[in-house]
Amino acid sequence: KNNPLYRVVKEKTEELAQKTGEQAWCLVEEHNQAIYLYGSHGDRAIQTHAHVGKREELPNLAGGRAILANLPEAQREKVINAYPFDNDCELPFSDREGLIERLEQIQTDEIALNTESYVKGVNAVGAPIIDNTGEVYGALTIFGPANRLKEEYIRSEISDLLLGVTNEIGINLTYR
Repeated sequence: KNNPLYRVVKEKTEELAQKTGEQAWCLVEEHNQAIYLYGSHGDRAIQTHAHVGKREELPNLAGGRAILANLPEAQREKVINAYPFDNDCELPFSDREGLIERLEQIQTDEIALNTESYVKGVNAVGAPIIDNTGEVYGALTIFGPANRLKEEYIRSEISDLLLGVTNEIGINLTYR
């Protein structure tokens, strides 16, 4: 709650959860990991293991990749070099090149997708929270069951909603 982003994202995270009916979370980067800062559950949200303070590898989560893709290059390299690439496919990425390609795509698309790549049956979308100077504060992410949160629906409706909210937060952070 002492994180300066907490007060700014609380209302917006709740708004996203209410509008989509799904889980909405704000993630921040700390010590090269994703930390769940604040979450809200819509009326159709599924139960997951996400909770405030939980840590995950940045590349595993849609919101984590949204953060990672926009970090300064030296910090991004440090995270990538420490990632435990898994050739047994238990993690979303088994090789460095695949992760780097995905991060480049996220920079182009402005959103990060997880389509059952980390948790079977769950899809997620994340967008970075960046102020007008380029500082990355965190990311907002929405996730739900894959049969309801389909990639087409994410790209056609959810992404604009999410990007609108993250842009608004970024502007407010610039001029606070």
